Amino acid sequence: MNNLIEMNYNGNEIRTIDDNGQVWWMLSDVCKVLDLSTPSKVSDRLDDDEKGMTLIHTLGGKQNVTIVNESGLYSVILRSDKPEAKPFRRWITHEVLPELRRTGSYSLVKKERVKTWYGVPVLTVADIAERMGIARDTARHRIFTHLRNGLDYFLISGYSLRLFKFENGSVPGTTAQMILVRQDAFEEWFNK
Repeated sequence: MNNLIEMNYNGNEIRTIDDNGQVWWMLSDVCKVLDLSTPSKVSDRLDDDEKGMTLIHTLGGKQNVTIVNESGLYSVILRSDKPEAKPFRRWITHEVLPELRRTGSYSLVKKERVKTWYGVPVLTVADIAERMGIARDTARHRIFTHLRNGLDYFLISGYSLRLFKFENGSVPGTTAQMILVRQDAFEEWFNK
């Protein structure tokens, strides 16, 4: 086993190992993200071909750790009833694995271009739905319920909408109006 790759998911370190093109995930890191307190019990539920052991170097010296392959990772995530599982699964399946397959590595630096409205970083309903792992209608409802119109979010249409789409490149949607949420307001509300 070689090539330790470190990633970050919502402030949690996720360590993986690339073994000849196959990615193995540190089970203890996956369990921490999913708020599963006993990785050894999780490991017991996995098939033998979904898990393994490897030796890694830590500040305390060499340690044997349990690792899981992609199939094992899916088994852990899909078995979890914890609310943390769905957004984590979405991050893994929509961001990390496609980039690993496409480029052979996962970069901690976001390549996503920030959308702006008069210099203020904003998110669309589609952006928020993707980040939260929910449907767009649900995201729209939560915006209207939890955020303040005119301060935290804006409804734009007509010329303003055309200008926003022009300034921000390809923005999906063919609606007559769009909701723009200030990114800082979303982050503050989302991280409560």
